[in-house]
Amino acid sequence: MATFGLIAIFGLFSVGMNTSKQADTATLLAALSLQVTDQLRGGTNSTLNISTNFYFDKQGSATNLAAAYYQCLLSTTTTNSLPLGNLSNNFVSAKLAFSWPVPIPSANRTTTNIFSSAPYRP
Repeated sequence: MATFGLIAIFGLFSVGMNTSKQADTATLLAALSLQVTDQLRGGTNSTLNISTNFYFDKQGSATNLAAAYYQCLLSTTTTNSLPLGNLSNNFVSAKLAFSWPVPIPSANRTTTNIFSSAPYRP
């Protein structure tokens, strides 16, 4: 009976560790998406309708491809479909596709898509 109890406790421990890891990753991805959209908001027309990569290390600091753990492919398009009248002309739709870990082939990476709309300065 004691063995059964220990097995159950160890099973719950692994589930808890996995949930904690997923929560940490989700929190970091939210912070990374803010970094990318803040750069987009501070841009001008030259940053619109683009597709570019951003790279981050495990702690969320911007880095280059060689040192990256997370990759963010930013795809943007201007939009006139928002129900804001003339204000919708100053919004850009962004798709942030995060994938990790970068050192392994892209087919084996975990990918999360985040969609956002951000104002820009015309």
